[in-house]
Amino acid sequence: MLLKLFLFSVLGIATVSDIGRAGDLGSMPKDLDAQSEQLPPTELEQVVALCAKQIHNESASSKFDAYVQRGVVESFGTDQERFRFRKCMAQREHPLGPSLHEKK
Repeated sequence: MLLKLFLFSVLGIATVSDIGRAGDLGSMPKDLDAQSEQLPPTELEQVVALCAKQIHNESASSKFDAYVQRGVVESFGTDQERFRFRKCMAQREHPLGPSLHEKK
């Protein structure tokens, strides 16, 4: 039930915002239009996508996902999937936490 409500609210907001934009597209200031263009993915975002794809491809039934939001990596999945994801990130020089070998 909550999932349906969430999906409805997300899709409803997108539809309303798209309708609002369709009529005013020509009147948007140039600087706002430039800001809405997508920036190329950062190195962190690229590594997160690579590792998330690797984890997801290891199991056909995997529901693992990971993304970067405001510079913070978020991941969802089983403990084993999240462990393998963190290991993949560390191997690519993007550790998600302090190293066990790091001196305090």
